[in-house]
Amino acid sequence: MNIINMAAEEVLKAAKEKIADPDVIVDAFDMTFQWISPGFSRTLGYSQDEITAKQTVTLHADNPDEARETEMDIISKQEESIREIPVKTKEGKPITVKLKILHFKIGDHPYMVGKLLVD
Repeated sequence: MNIINMAAEEVLKAAKEKIADPDVIVDAFDMTFQWISPGFSRTLGYSQDEITAKQTVTLHADNPDEARETEMDIISKQEESIREIPVKTKEGKPITVKLKILHFKIGDHPYMVGKLLVD
């Protein structure tokens, strides 16, 4: 296993300590997707490989400035939260996803892990 895969495994393991069956892991430093579940990626219309390393703002509906404000609010809280987040699918269809979001760190590096909530 190479160093990149070892780091990814460490992040996934730490995330699963917060949420047993996560749907998304985001690097809270640069807001890039580190991992996404197959089901969540299908919901968004992307493959897991297509979405990994993309910035989260690229999925927000139509207002990147508003998206950044929402992201900064989530990061600043540093606590468990439930958020309804407007995003767009790969095809451009606007949808709202509801996520339970928790924060964690590996060393000093911040991450967020999310679980898709279905009403």
